[in-house]
Amino acid sequence: PEKKEILLEAIKADRKNYAAYYFLGYFYENSILNSDKDKAIEAYEKGLEINHKQGYVIYTRLGDLYLDRNDFINARKLFEKGVIYFPKTSRPYFDLAVLSIRMGKIEDAFLYIEKSIEKADKEWPDDKFKRDYEKIPSIVILIRTYFHINQYNKGFEIFYDAYSDMADILSESYLDEVVNMMKSENEKIKETHKELYKKNIEKFKDLEIIK
Repeated sequence: PEKKEILLEAIKADRKNYAAYYFLGYFYENSILNSDKDKAIEAYEKGLEINHKQGYVIYTRLGDLYLDRNDFINARKLFEKGVIYFPKTSRPYFDLAVLSIRMGKIEDAFLYIEKSIEKADKEWPDDKFKRDYEKIPSIVILIRTYFHINQYNKGFEIFYDAYSDMADILSESYLDEVVNMMKSENEKIKETHKELYKKNIEKFKDLEIIK
């Protein structure tokens, strides 16, 4: 049977099966043939009605769906609930940082990024892989934010410091995306920051980002 039908049967058998609502929402959100964001939102919200502490991931997914619609109010409510119910987890702060950038609230974004990195350090003090896995998305957003306010030296400095960990943690496609962003940002400053541009070219060669 189709995944959707299995989940609908599970819900029919137990109307309080919050996990089935979550996976149904995930199905509607990500299905190639049956994608339906409205139904995804409906399923996620129903799951939260039944159990609002089932995991921060549902707050992230539902908040992101609202963010995709530029519904900043509902996105913020969900991300803030993620912070309230899962205060030791870094991801809700990352979500609020992304929202703040979208809203043009750069100072808030820096605060949330700092908090996200801090939480990751505390959550995984003895596990570098898990700690870096949680931190690196925040570091990427931090770099983007510095570029957004034209603090290019700072953005490139953070990238070089974190590149080795990025290469270890990120998927090949995500790493390529980050590297391409760095190369693109460097091209933007070719005429305005000539010395930094040249320095970056040499650094890219050292890291074998370019030949």
